[in-house]
This record gives sequence, structure tokens and C-alpha cells, in this order.
Amino acid sequence: MATQRYISTSFWDDEWIQTLDPSEKLLYLYLMTNPLTNIAGVYKITDRRISFDTGFNLDTIRHILCKFEKAGKAYRKDEYIAIPSWPKHQKWEKNTKVETGIILILKELEPELLGFLIQIEYRYPIDRLCIPYTYPSNNSDLHSDLHLHLHSDLKNTCSELPPKAESVEATPAPTSPTFCTIITNTKDEYPITEEMVDLWKSTYPAVDIHQQLLSMKSWSVSNPKKRKTKSGMLAFVNNWLNKEQNKGPANAQYQRPQEGPKVTSSALRPNSSREPAPTDGPIVTAFSL
Repeated sequence: MATQRYISTSFWDDEWIQTLDPSEKLLYLYLMTNPLTNIAGVYKITDRRISFDTGFNLDTIRHILCKFEKAGKAYRKDEYIAIPSWPKHQKWEKNTKVETGIILILKELEPELLGFLIQIEYRYPIDRLCIPYTYPSNNSDLHSDLHLHLHSDLKNTCSELPPKAESVEATPAPTSPTFCTIITNTKDEYPITEEMVDLWKSTYPAVDIHQQLLSMKSWSVSNPKKRKTKSGMLAFVNNWLNKEQNKGPANAQYQRPQEGPKVTSSALRPNSSREPAPTDGPIVTAFSL
């Protein structure tokens, strides 16, 4: 049974949400509702998985996550995503089951990650956990130092990223050889790399990935009014391949049964006018008495 995640309708009235563009809103919703999230709002997920599910390229994902970090809404820490306000919205103070679930998840985290949660002002008191963790004596100075250090790190991390383009639909720079390209609605060529092909081969084992990609390329040439956007191209490819996967093995062929000797209607009619087949022995005629 799938895990249920409930989003309040007030989400759309939030002042910060209203400052986001559609792609940023989608990614923020994804961080709260994807299959890997949990009751604590601290979970492992790779940028590659996010790209696979949303169709956004890696540069776009990193730019948007950097914006979320600057706003204090979501953070990337190594292989983890942390949403600081998540426990608050789960109302853990009023629900012991929710609090128990949060504690069980936090107890599995490394001390370094717990320290990071303190830095980002995670909305559950880490000191309620029954695990050893050493706190310096001057917590106020620590908080100030960590706060400055955190934002300094964020600034340095974000400055290392390439500048954001005018649109989040920037074409990803291929990091591996290109197998083919698919034309977009802006007549640009979207590169399909061998790395993508390898991923799809493992995801859709019953599909001839190379042939289907060439079919998509041909389709985009033949249907200029239905061409996909750059940000929607990966979702288009995945939907196409998923449909092909559901059809069954790509190489399965129908094997017709071998036909036996044909019997003509004349061979079944009595007193047929056909001449009997020649034989080498004597002809014997049978009579009924």
C-alpha cells in the first residue's frame, strides 16, 4: 500500500510559494511527496533520481535546490535532503505516533548529520533523542557561529554553480557520448546520451531502447505541433518507454505452426476425374459384394 502524504490547500497561499516559478513549485512539491520521503523530512535521494522522476536536468535541479537553501526551506547534505519545517507541519507535539516515527528515523542518522539539522534549525528538538551527542557549553555562541558558517558554505556552494539561464529549460550539457537527438518545440536538438540509454535499458528491459529512441526522433520530425519542451523531454521519453514495456518483450515474435500436407476438395469427392497417380506395381481394384 502506498504511503499517503497530505498537502494543505494553504500551500498555494504561502507568500514564499507565490514567488516561485512553476518548475520550482513542482520540485518543492516533489521533495515533500516523492516515494523516498518520510515522516521526519530527512531522507536519502540522488539528483539523478530527482531528474528521472521530474524530467528536469541536473543543472536545473541544483540551481533550484540552491534557491531553496538560501530561503531556508530545503537543504542538500551529501546524499540527504532535509526539510527543516517538516516536523512542525506534521504536528508532532499533538501526535505521539508522529513523534515516535520521527525519533526512530533520527536515531538512525549519523551524529554529523544530526549536527547539520541543528545548524539549519530543524523543527524537532534533537536533545529529546536518547542518543549520545556532545553539545558545547556556550550554545548561543555555537548557534551564531554555525549560522554564519552554514550561510557561508551555501554562498560558496552556490557560487560554484553555473549562472542560471533565463529559463529552467536549459538544455543539459552532455556528459557522455550522444546516441541521438530529439527535436523540441523550439526546434532545438535535445541530446540523448549513452548514459541515459544505459539507464533506460536497465529500467525497461523488455524494450529495444535504441529503436524506440529513433522512433521518437522520427515522431518529432513528423509532428511539429506536438513536439515536447526541453524540460518535458525526459518525461515524454519515460512515458513512451513505459507504454512499450507494458506491451511485452520487444523481440517476441509469433511463431506460426507448421502446416501439414494440403488436401484438396477433389481428393475428397468420389468418382473424381483425376487420374490416379502412377505406380510401379500392379493396380488392384476392390469391389463391394
